Amino acid sequence: EPIADEEILNNNVLNSTNKSDNSSNRRFSTDNCDSLSDSRSKKKEVIPAENSNVQAEQKEETPTSTANVPSGAQEPKMELSKPEEDDEQKKKEDPDFCYKAPRKQKFEYNKRKDVILKTILRKCRRVLQDEFNEKTGYFANRKMQGHQFLKDCIQKFHDSLPNKPESLNLLFYLGAMLYPQEMSRGVDCFFECDKNERVKKRKFFRAKIQKVHDVLYRYSHEKMDYFVNVEELSYLYSIFYKRTVAHNNEDMYYMNGVTEIFERCKDTLKTIDIYV
Repeated sequence: EPIADEEILNNNVLNSTNKSDNSSNRRFSTDNCDSLSDSRSKKKEVIPAENSNVQAEQKEETPTSTANVPSGAQEPKMELSKPEEDDEQKKKEDPDFCYKAPRKQKFEYNKRKDVILKTILRKCRRVLQDEFNEKTGYFANRKMQGHQFLKDCIQKFHDSLPNKPESLNLLFYLGAMLYPQEMSRGVDCFFECDKNERVKKRKFFRAKIQKVHDVLYRYSHEKMDYFVNVEELSYLYSIFYKRTVAHNNEDMYYMNGVTEIFERCKDTLKTIDIYV
């Protein structure tokens, strides 16, 4: 019996010690958690303090006023342009002073020969086109009109040309030069043939219209050779050349090009006994 009582006491002692150990372990774990949370909070507190120190140092480095800057090292100032004197003051100082408007710079033709020549040909078309519309009123009344209206206007302008050679087909080439698109659409009005040959004739005359258009707007020296070798085009150019008003206030390069084209057209017309 006493031995049994001792064993019961020993078991109670062991249980009590185990409980105390467990409670101590629990306290240790809670202490660790508290220490970790304290360390994290301290770090958060330290970071803004460091940032505030850096900002304070930067503020100390940058001068807040010009008083800290030495007098010898002042910042460069932008030099403002001096306002011009009034015209009245200039007139008082200099009685001969007077304001002159800037003269418009005269347009100078490019010195490249191909550019000069194609510019002259386009001007030839523009001058003849303006004269054509003044005499016939085609451009103002062309809407709601058929292709026959274009032919009638060309006939009217053709009849107004003085001393024109009757051997040349000027009606067709006038239309091809002045209004190539309208002429191409209504080309059937300018020739007569059977129905079987109408398609071939239409292609033939439209090809001629396209060649005249290419000379003006797809220039090359080969196409210029074609222009001066066609008698009708050479005669139309001679009409333009004789309009002296169209050549006023032009430079030397332009006049040389105009004269060169005219001489070539003149030689072509001489072969069929037409002198211009």
